[in-house]
Amino acid sequence: MIPLGPAMQYTGQQPVDPLSVDVYGFAPIDLAGKTWTSAFSLYEDDGLSIAYQSGEFQRTHLRFSQTGEGVRFDVTPESGDGAFQSVSRRGYRLQFHGIEGTVNVVRLDGKAILAAGAETGGSARYWRGRRTNGRATSRLSFRRRRPTPSPWNSQPSAKSHPAR
Repeated sequence: MIPLGPAMQYTGQQPVDPLSVDVYGFAPIDLAGKTWTSAFSLYEDDGLSIAYQSGEFQRTHLRFSQTGEGVRFDVTPESGDGAFQSVSRRGYRLQFHGIEGTVNVVRLDGKAILAAGAETGGSARYWRGRRTNGRATSRLSFRRRRPTPSPWNSQPSAKSHPAR
């Protein structure tokens, strides 16, 4: 997983919105009967002060799980003090690479969302998929609601490991 924000000349020049995430699938041979997971936490604060020490920071947890039957991607924003937000509602652009098969359905908060080009009724939630050289590349764009309060301390973390 590689999160990418917009190009900036200095911290805080513009909001990190949307957040683009390139997600790379696991090797098909490794998926036989197993679930593999990759997780990352993006840490953000105001970039100027020490207010993060009193909880003014946001951590966005990104978690990708893959089996031979499908994939799941979870986004969970958390606020250190329950109020701080790096952006009020963030858009996400997820680009999946190296995942075999065809995208049949995409769900957001448990509800299926429409493919790009379908009548969305003005919704900013959509997905687009294409097959290239036997691999599917899919893009999902959506906006996420406000972060929830964080029970964690203010240290950033990242990890990648197979699920148990």
